Amino acid sequence: MTTPVCKKIWNIRHPIQCRLIGVLFDEQEAERVAQKFGLTVKEGVSRSFMAHQAILNKLDTRNAVSISLQKTAKKRLDKYRKLLNDRSWHELLEEIRQGDFSEIPLAGYMWAAVNVGDAPEDAEDQLFGIVHMLEHEALRNRPAEGGGSSDVEDIMTRLESLNARIEVETEKNRSLQKALSEETQERKRLKNELRIMGERLKNTEADDGDAGRPGDLQEEVERLKRENRILTEEIESLHGQCGDENSSGAPACITGRDPGRVGEGESGARRQCPRLNGEAHCFSGKKIAMVGGLDALAPHIKKYIEESGGEFLHHKGLCSGGAQNLDNMVSKVDVVLCPVDVNSHFACKQVKRRCKARRKPCVFLQSSGLSSVKKSLRVFAKAKWKEGSSGSPSH
Repeated sequence: MTTPVCKKIWNIRHPIQCRLIGVLFDEQEAERVAQKFGLTVKEGVSRSFMAHQAILNKLDTRNAVSISLQKTAKKRLDKYRKLLNDRSWHELLEEIRQGDFSEIPLAGYMWAAVNVGDAPEDAEDQLFGIVHMLEHEALRNRPAEGGGSSDVEDIMTRLESLNARIEVETEKNRSLQKALSEETQERKRLKNELRIMGERLKNTEADDGDAGRPGDLQEEVERLKRENRILTEEIESLHGQCGDENSSGAPACITGRDPGRVGEGESGARRQCPRLNGEAHCFSGKKIAMVGGLDALAPHIKKYIEESGGEFLHHKGLCSGGAQNLDNMVSKVDVVLCPVDVNSHFACKQVKRRCKARRKPCVFLQSSGLSSVKKSLRVFAKAKWKEGSSGSPSH
């Protein structure tokens, strides 16, 4: 006696599924099963055939339909499986081949055969081959009704055509299910990659510090406001100075021009020096650098220094490659100007450190305005250059 196994109907190959369902349910019952589970029954050769095909399409996987049919098959056919439990696989196959189903129906033999314990790997293929040939034999032996053997041949042809269509449709369904499974896996993979990329982006933003965040934009707006305020104050100051000079008749030495040499042109102006309290203080031969400040005022500062005989160098700040440029500039100038109103605290510390390392004086300006630059340079020139001292960094 063999040990029976319980094989699920969704694990049985399609050709055997087709024969089992075909003998298990008649046409009316197949239509009721399809209607019960809401299966789509397409219009075709016959409604019962399309219901049969709709049921088969649900037997590839474990679902409500296949589970229900598994229970029905066990309920109706397990009694035959128990009666045939003492048969081996080859004995069952031989009894099916003989075609005597007077005591046990074909469905009972097939159910016992797919669940027998000693069945070979190709058991279902062998079973289908025998059952299929029995179908041909039954069609050949079916009595003709007025049409003779041609009717039998016509029925056999139609049966083969329907079986072929079932196989094609089933294969299409399996292909679609496989494609759906692959698409589902791909979607999961992409979602996982998107999650990982999002985490990497967050980490990158964290590594970059506060760059690009709303707070930086606000800081940039505030910086531009400060520059605008400084420029506005400088314009008002210059307007006031122009008014004072025109009304008091003060000399033009503030711009580097000597009233007695106005007619000599620019070359004459460049030979003149600023005056402070009646004493001449010339920048001749001096190199004066400025770090940061307002770009709009840089040309005016340059003009003032050059008209006083000096040379002006401007560094816009510690940007890409700016540190090395700043070192080079500090090493060849006589004094460095660094306005604290527009430069960051970090930038000011860098300027101070580099000036100290090269023993170059550094003047920190409270304002980037032209008036502040002029005043600071005059004070510095009077205190340092008149005495011939190079000085140390100013704080």
